[in-house]
Amino acid sequence: MNVPNADNKGVQADVRYTGTLARNNAKIQEYLVAVTNFTGYYTVALRPQGVSVSDGVPSGNGYLTLTVDNKGVAKVAGLLADGATKPSLSVAACAVRLDEGSSSGYSMEVPVFFAKAPVCFGGVLRLYADATGAVVADFSRKLTWSNDNPASTYDNESGFLLTLDPVGGWFDKIVCLQTYYLGYALEVGTVAPGEFPKETLASGFAFSTAAEPDGTPVAVNLDAFATDKKVAVKSGMIVDLAKSTNICNVQPKLARATGLVTGTYSLWSETADGLKQKEITGNKIFGVLVLSRDAAAGDDSTAAFGFTARAVRLSSYNEATKRTTTRNWTFSAPFDILAVEQPAVDPWEADWGVAP
Repeated sequence: MNVPNADNKGVQADVRYTGTLARNNAKIQEYLVAVTNFTGYYTVALRPQGVSVSDGVPSGNGYLTLTVDNKGVAKVAGLLADGATKPSLSVAACAVRLDEGSSSGYSMEVPVFFAKAPVCFGGVLRLYADATGAVVADFSRKLTWSNDNPASTYDNESGFLLTLDPVGGWFDKIVCLQTYYLGYALEVGTVAPGEFPKETLASGFAFSTAAEPDGTPVAVNLDAFATDKKVAVKSGMIVDLAKSTNICNVQPKLARATGLVTGTYSLWSETADGLKQKEITGNKIFGVLVLSRDAAAGDDSTAAFGFTARAVRLSSYNEATKRTTTRNWTFSAPFDILAVEQPAVDPWEADWGVAP
């Protein structure tokens, strides 16, 4: 390394710096192996901070998907409970760090930051290997979701700020996820009428108590959840909701390659005298299978964290201005799929002769 002279037009011949450059190839190889261990496809469910499934409260508020390649490049996408916020970004190089809390000795940090006015969402996800060696998301690392637009909220008074726990983990590339669920009896339920905005009903109608969530049986059949076909039993001109089968027409669907759950269901409303009924359609389900992947996600009864959403259009009349204001927004509420019966045989042992 030459040193310039006083007038910066030449070099001082009698002054020279020398040094030695070295590279530890073993360390580089160790790092590359560590990155490769995190290569894969992840689905991470999001739930409100402090809400426990053991409390009997469904708690899904969205999900993220992460695709990590062997160079540490991560592509992140997802959907939040308002149905309109869809985080999507690419992380050029995720940091891999020495970590005693990971059974592999390493953890990966994935910075997730998404902003599109007036919505901001983000945080840093920590992926680590649990005691079984499976890579899962650290639920103690919080993500935040804020919206400072009052028009997007239900009460139209203020925006919101939510702190979310990421739960769930790696979608196993070896064991078919359906195999794990074939031994379970599952059930899904619609959102309680008290949680759904009454403003969405026609004038004079109220939610029917006969069609409240009572658990719709679900079986896992190949690549899809299977429910009983909807059968409406009528008593004269009125549908007997208590005697009908799958009257809310719950239809969850499972994407085998990703572990994501989608689907639709209905709600029922009727007049006070019970002489007229209406079926409210257009309600959607979004969720992520977590039961077989992350013990920290919740108790064993939770198969999928998710949420339900519906596009809503509300109008209000301003007496002062004599004008009617209409706004479109998305109603959402937690929606989970529960396992009501444990499998008699561990599917890992049935398929491979050994537990994970």
